Amino acid sequence: MGRLVMEPSHRLRPRLRLLLRTSNRNIRPNEPIIPNRLRTHLQARTPHSTKQHTNTQTNHTSITISVRLLNGRPFGKWVPNHWIEEVFEACNNNPQWRYIFLTKFPSRYKGLTFPKQACVGASVDTQRRADIIAHSMQHVTAEVRWLSIEPLLEPIVFADGVLDEFDWVVIGAQTTANGIPAFSPHFEWVAAIVAQARQAGCKVHLKPNLLTQPGMQLPDEYPAPLTGNINE
Repeated sequence: MGRLVMEPSHRLRPRLRLLLRTSNRNIRPNEPIIPNRLRTHLQARTPHSTKQHTNTQTNHTSITISVRLLNGRPFGKWVPNHWIEEVFEACNNNPQWRYIFLTKFPSRYKGLTFPKQACVGASVDTQRRADIIAHSMQHVTAEVRWLSIEPLLEPIVFADGVLDEFDWVVIGAQTTANGIPAFSPHFEWVAAIVAQARQAGCKVHLKPNLLTQPGMQLPDEYPAPLTGNINE
């Protein structure tokens, strides 16, 4: 999976330009509509990846792109179904890409038919939100069903069977943004979720920001005999 670009906005239908716009109000009309952190130079009229993984048996290059709609809330209650269906249509018309969807409102997924190459996710950060998303993915058919726990703000315990609905669990910290201070979860919180995920058969990815500023404190404990002077 690599960092990707999308087609310039002038090549998209008008409504898709609205749906796929970034939150940067100063973006020029013909710039690739992708968040700055995922943007690479557009060298041709087709997307390319900074790091591609090619299947030698099929000679097919797998490309991943994160679809970011309406400033990150494509599945809000206020988004009409036909807007979402237009996005899915665009995805189906470009099967050379793999699409990553993520929302805090996974109940909206019910009844939707995702593109074949979609990775469909739910986002939680607290126990309350974890309880809300419980069993919301059981009716989702997708290549990968994933759970984003970023930022992890408190200990979370998932009810029995909830993580069975997911293939992949991603855990991260709170980075500084919009005046919100950075926050790193406790090691024990992360370890508990990793244990639950492994028991459910999920793959686990711990994001590097867990160890950056301020940084998760890793256990640094010693038995009593090793904490004093050897002659004491």
